[in-house]
Amino acid sequence: MNNQITPNKIPEIRFYDFLNYSQLSHQEKLLNSLVNCYQHVFEESWQEHYSKSHILKKLKNEIRGYACLRIIEDTNTSEVIGFCWAQHQSSAETISSINTIEYIRNQTKLPLENIIEDHKHAVYIHDLGIKNGFRHSIPLQLIIPPVIECVATLSDCRDILFWSIGNTCISHIANKISLSKYHQHGDIQFFRGALPMIYSK
Repeated sequence: MNNQITPNKIPEIRFYDFLNYSQLSHQEKLLNSLVNCYQHVFEESWQEHYSKSHILKKLKNEIRGYACLRIIEDTNTSEVIGFCWAQHQSSAETISSINTIEYIRNQTKLPLENIIEDHKHAVYIHDLGIKNGFRHSIPLQLIIPPVIECVATLSDCRDILFWSIGNTCISHIANKISLSKYHQHGDIQFFRGALPMIYSK
């Protein structure tokens, strides 16, 4: 599924939404561009280096069950410039997903088993990234809410859980939708709460 949209500022962008990895795997060019974008975003922002095989394994594991991936493409270059995906998960699955992140693995004394409170399932935001240079021209309201709403609808679950670094865009989104920060470890913040029925702009 794709929707073309022209925001108030350049560039012109197109959204692609996927509910499972099988759908994505049939679009090889888009998938390769997504991998390149993922590597670029995390290298430039966090100095993290992920191999193509690592990213593909993450996508296979995390775009399944009740899940949604949104890809942002620059229509002028046909290159992926951003992405966001979320999945309905158990607490054990969430801990496993968090441990795939290099920044988390480099943290010492981070007791995820105690931080991620036991729950049946919740909508977990896996990843969000936009290439530098496009971050101020693409409203996050067009990226995050559609993804988490899709997963919430598919799973019939409005409980959401995610982590972020303080003062980042996603932590500001948490404040906008009234999600409470329930734990902080250094600059890592953990949020949990119920998704609102209406999102503020």
